[in-house]
Amino acid sequence: MKLHLNSHHKQPLENLVRGDVDLVIIPEQHVSPDNPREKLYEESCDCLVWGGSEKI
Repeated sequence: MKLHLNSHHKQPLENLVRGDVDLVIIPEQHVSPDNPREKLYEESCDCLVWGGSEKI
């Protein structure tokens, strides 16, 4: 098995459709409903702050 990693490309989904690449990892808002997809991970952001802070 060979794995070639490419950085951001201008047309990642077009490359997938043409068969130039086999896998595209992109944010969910950029995926095409025409292609199968799988969520890789999900994260949340938690923040602890001092209750007496005047900036919150």
